[in-house]
Amino acid sequence: TILDTAGSLILLLNKEGHIIRFNNACEKTTGFKKEEVQEKPFWDYFLLEEEIEPVKKVFFNLRAGMFPLKFENYWKTKSDELVFISWDNSALLDKSGNVEYILATGIDISYRLKSEALLKQNEERLRLASKASKIGIWEWNIETNELVWSDEVKEIFGHEETTLLGYLDSIHPEDKKTVLDRLTAVLESTEEGYYEVEHR
Repeated sequence: TILDTAGSLILLLNKEGHIIRFNNACEKTTGFKKEEVQEKPFWDYFLLEEEIEPVKKVFFNLRAGMFPLKFENYWKTKSDELVFISWDNSALLDKSGNVEYILATGIDISYRLKSEALLKQNEERLRLASKASKIGIWEWNIETNELVWSDEVKEIFGHEETTLLGYLDSIHPEDKKTVLDRLTAVLESTEEGYYEVEHR
């Protein structure tokens, strides 16, 4: 009951890599029923061809007692879709302390890869939009005092300095107090979070 109600993929393999237990999460993720894969080598069903040997190496390392072991790889579903699984692998021992079964617990992290790819895509779009419009963008990490400057800001200020001090040193002396007062007001306010200022 625990195996079949768990949200994680749980796979129990014998020493030959044949599937002994294949829980409901495995069925839901792959589209295969446990009856279809029971007693079959798992690499015959789920692995990309180029990942079979690396995964077999992980399996044999586990069988040799090198556990626990983390691993990430793609699995093919019954409909030939790909899901990316993060595995925590261990072993079940017999009374003599020898490896009897391999226990693999996996989490589908495909969404994480898609999110990372989307983030990179959005960052590239922002970079191109900033470049095309000649708008400088900077972000200040208050804890580390580090500034991340876009290439356009570097062109505006004419140097590579990426600290708040470098930014302040670039401000015209007559405008520095205005900038510092405005910055302080935003930092000390519990309601106002919008920083806007004009300076030379």
